Amino acid sequence: MSTRTEQIQDILRSIRAASADIVGSAILTSDGFVIASMLPAEIDEEEISAMAATLLGAGERIASEVLASELEQAFVRAAKGYMIVNALSEHEVLIILTNQRIKLGLVFLECRKRADELQRLLSR
Repeated sequence: MSTRTEQIQDILRSIRAASADIVGSAILTSDGFVIASMLPAEIDEEEISAMAATLLGAGERIASEVLASELEQAFVRAAKGYMIVNALSEHEVLIILTNQRIKLGLVFLECRKRADELQRLLSR
């Protein structure tokens, strides 16, 4: 039987395996600490987690103040790809990094498929 950490890593691996256009993924706390990651070696985990926390904070404020709702997902589109931040709970988020060729529907589907599994593992 695998540990919770191994199960989380397996889910992150399966997200990466869903498409060659998914560059990496990670689970972060809402304040920017890395819980688990499957990011390329050239990406600084701590730097990306700080950026994701900043994006999450701005997204939460927009969702709350402008849309009178809770943030579910935010993403940044750049010339070379996307960073998608998907809320898992009040305290954890899933980030997925992609290249520019990705079909966003695939990423959103993968987020939905994996969110329940991750939420169960993180709530243990």
